[in-house]
Amino acid sequence: MTANTTIFIFHSGHEQEQKYVATIQHLLKDYYTVKQHSPNKKDVNYQTLPNNYNINCDSCLLLVSHICLISEDCVKELLALFKKYPKKFVETLIPIILPMEEHGERPYLLFSHQFILIYVSYWNQKVEQTNRALKQLHKEQKNLKSIEQYEKARKNYLFIGDEISNLINIINMRYSIWQDTQSNGFKDILERLPPSEKSLVADGKIEKQLGQIDALSEIDIIIQCNAIGRMPLGEERDIAIEELRLELPKNRHILFCQAKNEHDNNRFKKAEYFYTYLLSLYPSDYKALNNLAVLYKDTLQMPQKALVLLQKAISINQTDSLAYTNIASLYTDYFDDKEQAKKYYLEAITHDAQNAHAYLN
Repeated sequence: MTANTTIFIFHSGHEQEQKYVATIQHLLKDYYTVKQHSPNKKDVNYQTLPNNYNINCDSCLLLVSHICLISEDCVKELLALFKKYPKKFVETLIPIILPMEEHGERPYLLFSHQFILIYVSYWNQKVEQTNRALKQLHKEQKNLKSIEQYEKARKNYLFIGDEISNLINIINMRYSIWQDTQSNGFKDILERLPPSEKSLVADGKIEKQLGQIDALSEIDIIIQCNAIGRMPLGEERDIAIEELRLELPKNRHILFCQAKNEHDNNRFKKAEYFYTYLLSLYPSDYKALNNLAVLYKDTLQMPQKALVLLQKAISINQTDSLAYTNIASLYTDYFDDKEQAKKYYLEAITHDAQNAHAYLN
């Protein structure tokens, strides 16, 4: 069966990025129609994002690199899409920050005012260089074709310089980090993609179109769990999770789905049981550590237990902004230590500039 859900991979076209493109294509090819797009590529095999992007693109995976952010064609086209389809562009864009040697091993820590200024300055310098070249050409009063080319380039550089901060702010709202998403099996990316024909929820039930559940890959299981998670709370959702867990009783994704469902339904003791069981099998699952800590913090009134779990979560994933926020709220609500709370809220904002809860506190 051919999937009709279309995912575009937008990248600079540089050869250094091909391994990342290939990994994503391999990950998604059995579930979606996957097309590459690079404004810098003239090869006919690269699909151009059509003018009716609003209809033909279900999701756009943007591979963000230093090369992309200094490419006139890349930035100009991204800004043009944003100007033409602002709502669709923001909703469908999934930026993935590739390793950037230019900014150190963890470039996303620079996705801040300082980071933005680097690229605003870069494009302003391009304007200044073009102005100098134009001044010289006008002085010589010859080569009108070159003057036209420089005037066109100057116009583009001015536009990019004025707007690139908006583009980076959009990226900053939704990005994933290649190193982090790769380490968790690309789960955070898969969770944000639209359902494919192989994981649709039909009439409120999961369609098992891929044969026996024990033959499913990790990716298949994640997609199935995501589909269940989109079902309304109630008996059908409970049954769907239970059927999945009976087939694979020790799968981490299914156990997390079960625990979260119990949590969402206010069945707190059952939620505690499944989170605890999951962590006995997978002690490094920082999301389960965080969720169980929230259960202890907000419902079961066990702040010390919550603190231990959250400290373990950030020792495993030092960029988990939510865990830092939860530790901060423990120091506010239970331990009456405003200085420690402030420290952890600031740490949360460092790792996620859009963490509204941390900002408000």
